[in-house]
Amino acid sequence: MCRKGFTLIELLIVLSIIAVLAGVVTLALTQWVARGADAACEIEVKSVSVAVVAYRIDHGEWPTADGDPDVVLWDKIEDYLSDKPAQFDQCQWMVDDNGMLTVGNSCTCGGR
Repeated sequence: MCRKGFTLIELLIVLSIIAVLAGVVTLALTQWVARGADAACEIEVKSVSVAVVAYRIDHGEWPTADGDPDVVLWDKIEDYLSDKPAQFDQCQWMVDDNGMLTVGNSCTCGGR
């Protein structure tokens, strides 16, 4: 007897193997995207830190708002960065008297 084609069981087994493999690949890709977003966030924070230090070198003081609520950190360091970081406006950036850069108001990076 000559058999042509596949049985239903064989097709279901192949489809289930493909589904498991697709799930594993999707999980791995999701983790890679998350790592990329974290790396981008770190780069943004480092670039702002470098700009703050450059401001200190040029002006002899740390960039602060001097009690003026209309002055934001970006107004003082924008000349030191080529582009405004994507998360900059969503975060409350502060520089204390020792030059410590902190990010407040539960800022999220990478859209998470």
